[in-house]
Amino acid sequence: MDSEPAMSSPRRTLVCKAEGWVKGHPNRPIHVADVCAAFNIPLRTFQRIFHETVGMGPAHYFAAMRLNQARVALLAGSPFTTSVTQIALDHGFRELGRFARAYRRTFGETPSDTLHGGHNKLAAATRQEQFRHSKTKCKERMKDHGRNKIDRLREKRLA
Repeated sequence: MDSEPAMSSPRRTLVCKAEGWVKGHPNRPIHVADVCAAFNIPLRTFQRIFHETVGMGPAHYFAAMRLNQARVALLAGSPFTTSVTQIALDHGFRELGRFARAYRRTFGETPSDTLHGGHNKLAAATRQEQFRHSKTKCKERMKDHGRNKIDRLREKRLA
């Protein structure tokens, strides 16, 4: 039983190093064989370690990791200055249709919906606030105009 933590620690370390390697090559398609070569580890051993440590193979793990990174970029991006295509390419996805399908399957919405979603809500809230502000300003102007008219009438009576 004591040997289990000792066995898992180097495995977790390898998974973390592999994550770092993938993050260090963000806009490049990742092939598991490339990562294995970078760490001088046999493919089958690498796959087994991933299955035992994270419950899935390295290819699926890296794809999920990159999808999450793309989602973060889409949520942070502006639809006026950011494109879904550029974010997909920046995160190593070369087949945009597959990226969009995997994204929708994973997150339940299209990448475009994510990119525009937060900003549409923000824009709507901003427009609503501007409308409320202009409505308040209009009421204030009307009150001021009414006061000024009353003041002028009073001045005429006194004169």
